[in-house]
Amino acid sequence: LTSEEGIRMRKKRPIEPEAVFGQMKFDKSYYRFRHKGKDKVAMDFAIFAIAFNMGKMHKTRQNQAFLFQNTPQNSQDLVIPLFVEPIWLKIQLMQKNRDCITKLAA
Repeated sequence: LTSEEGIRMRKKRPIEPEAVFGQMKFDKSYYRFRHKGKDKVAMDFAIFAIAFNMGKMHKTRQNQAFLFQNTPQNSQDLVIPLFVEPIWLKIQLMQKNRDCITKLAA
């Protein structure tokens, strides 16, 4: 591997993909994008990445719940607050900004 021929052979090898791309291909059987065009492929990959991360997050939360013996009745109890809370905070911030603008205009 360290000889000139070995170095030349190593240069011909494909670069190893990151673990996530390997899992994407082999564990999830996701070999090709479903759409054509850069924007659609970016959207396709983004949706896959979100789903992949949600799966990891759910698995992590389940493991934590098991470790602390605090298993929820429903798996939605773990996931919904993660999405609702940021949206709720954004709505509150928008309402505060609207109130400030109304006070300034008066």
